[in-house]
Amino acid sequence: MKIITRKQAKALGLKRYFTGMPCRHGHISEKYTGCKKCVECNDEWKLQNPEKSKNAATAWRKANREKCCAYSRKWQKAHPDYYRENVQQRQKTNKALYYRKRDTILAEKKIYYIENKSEIRVKQKIRYKKNPQPTIDAASKWQKENPGRVRANRHARKVANGPKYRAYSTAYKKKIKVATPPWLTPEHHVQIEQAYRFAQLKELLTKQPFHVDHIYPIQGKTSCGLHVPWNLRAITAKENMTKHNKLPAEPQSCHQE
Repeated sequence: MKIITRKQAKALGLKRYFTGMPCRHGHISEKYTGCKKCVECNDEWKLQNPEKSKNAATAWRKANREKCCAYSRKWQKAHPDYYRENVQQRQKTNKALYYRKRDTILAEKKIYYIENKSEIRVKQKIRYKKNPQPTIDAASKWQKENPGRVRANRHARKVANGPKYRAYSTAYKKKIKVATPPWLTPEHHVQIEQAYRFAQLKELLTKQPFHVDHIYPIQGKTSCGLHVPWNLRAITAKENMTKHNKLPAEPQSCHQE
C-alpha cells in the first residue's frame, strides 16, 4: 500500500491515508482523513456496537441529506453498467424495506415536508413547468387506483372551505342567469332540462360521473357563450374538469338547428 500523509490526502481530496505506522491498538491500516481514526478500529467498534453505529449513520444521513443525494448521483454516473444491472434487485430490496418500516418512513416524510414546505413547493413548480406530463400521468394513475380517497379528499376540502364553495356556487348561478337570454321559449327551457337529464342517465348507465358542459364557456377569458340548448353537451367529469374554461379547438356550430 502506498504511503501518503494526511496533509497530502487532504490536498488530493482523498478520504483515507496510510502512514505505515501502527495505531494505539496495534493495527497497521489506513486512517480516515477527516477524523484520523483507524479503519480497523472503526470496523471493530461497529461490530461491537451495531445499534449505536446504525443510529449514528441514520442521524448523519438526516443531517446531510443533500450531501447523500449528491454522492448517490455521482456514484450512479461513475458506475452506470452496475447501476442498470442491479435495478430490479434494488427495487425489490427497497420495496421490502419500505413495507417493513412504512409507518416510520411516512412519519419522517411528513415531518420533512412540514419543515421544508415552501422549498418543496418551489421545486415542484419548477419541475412541473419544465415537464408537466409525468406529474399529470402520476396524478391520473393515483386517482384511478384510489377512487375512495379521492372522494374523501374532495369531501374534506369542501367541508373545510364551505363558505368559499358556497360563494363560488352562488356566483356561478348568477352567471348562468346572466348568460340565459330572455328570448328563450318554454321549449328551449325544456330542452335545457333534458340536457341535464341526459347527463344523469349516462351517469347511471356508465357508472361514471357526467357533467353538462357549455361548448363555448360562459366564463371564457376571451369570449363567453350563452346558456342555451345548442351550447350544451353531456361529457365526462374528467373531460369537463380538464377543459376548464377553454374554447373548443375547432369552431362549433353555435346556432339553433
